[in-house]
Amino acid sequence: MSKYFIKRILIIIPVFIGLSIIIFTLINIAPGDPYSNMLESQISISAEDRESALKAIGYYDPIYLKYTKWVGNILKGDMGISIRYNEPVVDII
Repeated sequence: MSKYFIKRILIIIPVFIGLSIIIFTLINIAPGDPYSNMLESQISISAEDRESALKAIGYYDPIYLKYTKWVGNILKGDMGISIRYNEPVVDII
């Protein structure tokens, strides 16, 4: 019986990795710039300030670096800021 549970637990690991890759890919292939909505809610900002804000949050980082940061934040319990409500996702959940 314990072999069964160990086997099932070991199967869960690649499933979670696969799901995280699928979710991350879907988030990143969505059309448009999700960060623009967050920045537009602030008082009108210049194009240079917008670009510096996008650089600060890592929008222009390579995809593998974005994924690594995203998974690291998820494992720490930081799910980011909701684009719709502009509040931490953990508080909304």
